[in-house]
Amino acid sequence: MLSNVIQSDDVSSELEIYTPLDRVCSEKSAGLKFLSTAAGRCGAVSQLIKKYTGGSGSISKAADYHMASGGKMFRPQFVLSIAMALGVKETTALHIAAACELLHNASLVHDDLQDKDEIRRGQQAVWKAFGPETAINLGDFFIAGTFQALAEIDDSPDLRVKLTRLFAETTRQVISGQSEELAGSRNLTLSERDYESNARLKSGMLLALPVTATMTAGGVSSAQVASASTAMQWLGVAYQIQDDLVDLFGLKDGRPAGVDLREGRVNLPVIYYFQSLENDPLKAAFSSFFKSDMSTTAEIEFWACRIRGSEAVDRSIAHMNAAVDRAEARIGELRTRLQSIITVGQSKMLKYVDVILRQRAKPNDGMLVSG
Repeated sequence: MLSNVIQSDDVSSELEIYTPLDRVCSEKSAGLKFLSTAAGRCGAVSQLIKKYTGGSGSISKAADYHMASGGKMFRPQFVLSIAMALGVKETTALHIAAACELLHNASLVHDDLQDKDEIRRGQQAVWKAFGPETAINLGDFFIAGTFQALAEIDDSPDLRVKLTRLFAETTRQVISGQSEELAGSRNLTLSERDYESNARLKSGMLLALPVTATMTAGGVSSAQVASASTAMQWLGVAYQIQDDLVDLFGLKDGRPAGVDLREGRVNLPVIYYFQSLENDPLKAAFSSFFKSDMSTTAEIEFWACRIRGSEAVDRSIAHMNAAVDRAEARIGELRTRLQSIITVGQSKMLKYVDVILRQRAKPNDGMLVSG
């Protein structure tokens, strides 16, 4: 049985720093240890989530189906590792982690339905397996579980109120970002700044939540919490760009390349590719294709190949790196241990970059050329 306060095992004492190189290596080692320990405790989070999703009805069956598909559990790992670093009570940390994961999965279930994505984590999305009505209900069910988990935190009433406000505001911002993304569907006049703003709301806020919620529980100053929130929002932008490129190169489990193109989602590679066609005869053809919802598989693959072979990929990667730089500038304002945890977590989240670069380097990438 774990103790009442999450312990940091053999990294609980202050690190002894002798040289700049020692400092970097020691900080990374500390972050790895915190996150490794947290990963081993994610099973307890899954068990707690089951409390808020279990039952014998049809909605619980849909919940079991969705949750059984797995997931990276980034958010619970951030919560539990930061809780260790700050000495947050174990029960409080577990409830925050469960609430973060439930809200995240609510967004996935609703997004899949709204975006018409048929595959999630290698299996049929909930709306495809159980129907759109069940997907709507399940997302709402997960949101209800989120706030029940917060209400049952065995801590001060003041903390419960602070966390409830934080989660409610995050939910509002995420919905706003998703709504803006849907409103911009097939709109090729959107700029990279429009994209960035939506990504910070939709992806960044959900990524910031486990960090800021746990820091709040740990009594960290509002200035530090604000810096962490901004940092995680920029990492959310980087993560979203990576996701765009993963889709473009067909690296998602069970999904073909170019799903975003099929659904008319204006992602960053699409924005940069369209900008590159300023004086190209293909501009009108691409615009016509992108605005149509009747595209064939061959058309999607043709344009996906064109984008993969264009400067749009390089510009998207550069934009992703710039977002990481902006995040790291704010990470540098945090306590050393928090810096190490977020930095190691960042490397885990952006693990596909090297794969994308290798795919980018393949000759022609099977690119079709116009006559």
